[in-house]
Amino acid sequence: MSLAKFWKRLTDLGIVEIIAIKPNTPDFENFYKIYVDAFPDPSERDSKEWIAEYTSDKYGKESINEGHLVKVIAIKSKKAGIVGFAITETIAATRNTAFGIIWYVVSAKDFFRHGLGSILVQKAIVEMEHIAKEIFHRNYGGTLIEVNDPTKMTREQIEEDTIDPRHRLVFWFNLHFFEADFGYAQPIKPGEEGEAVRYLMQMFRPEYKHWQKSMSIPADEYSVILRKFLEFGIEVNPDKEPESIRMLSEIKSKGEVKLLYSVHKAKGATSRIKAFSG
Repeated sequence: MSLAKFWKRLTDLGIVEIIAIKPNTPDFENFYKIYVDAFPDPSERDSKEWIAEYTSDKYGKESINEGHLVKVIAIKSKKAGIVGFAITETIAATRNTAFGIIWYVVSAKDFFRHGLGSILVQKAIVEMEHIAKEIFHRNYGGTLIEVNDPTKMTREQIEEDTIDPRHRLVFWFNLHFFEADFGYAQPIKPGEEGEAVRYLMQMFRPEYKHWQKSMSIPADEYSVILRKFLEFGIEVNPDKEPESIRMLSEIKSKGEVKLLYSVHKAKGATSRIKAFSG
């Protein structure tokens, strides 16, 4: 469905605004309630205080100087308030390129299956591209996400997931995100106990035409993207953390990171994968 048709559907539902969430506002409280409903386990979501700090004007100015900016993009209804949101981060990677991360995309329960997720992703990408060009003065190379890989999950992990991970993959494939072909594992933050999470994958939606044409990203460029993701997103030192060192070494040895249309990993999903030509 086109962006225009999605927007018409949302307008029909009384949804007329795309806003950036700011702390200490009724919209922030509304947003965080939906966030908690979607992720009742505190270990699976960012704290209210963390998001309030990261979306404040004061922190925004400081983080821009560091080369990254967090924004919560939300859809607001006149009748129901905030009905969906995306937590995003735009990062200046190289002298010429910035990229975006979509950390969460969440719809309020009463608005499932109305196209909110797709419209949020598309609007978030537009906003991150704007930040890349107008704030960081760089081209926008693409968007990175981290999702569960159903082929690496146990039956118990799949059953405990908030959404069937196969359906989630279909959603992202339909929005032209592709699996980044390397052995990704999410490192453990300093001071935390446990092991690296190995049932995840990184997916990337390229905006550069040459990356789209080759369906790959050169190793030196993806290494910078991964380094910035680990540094700002996971908050580890990629030059000292063992899993980070392993991943960067693997990418260097490959020479490139291929972008795979690995739809076989969504086998069994009832939602439909649209035909892809690329």
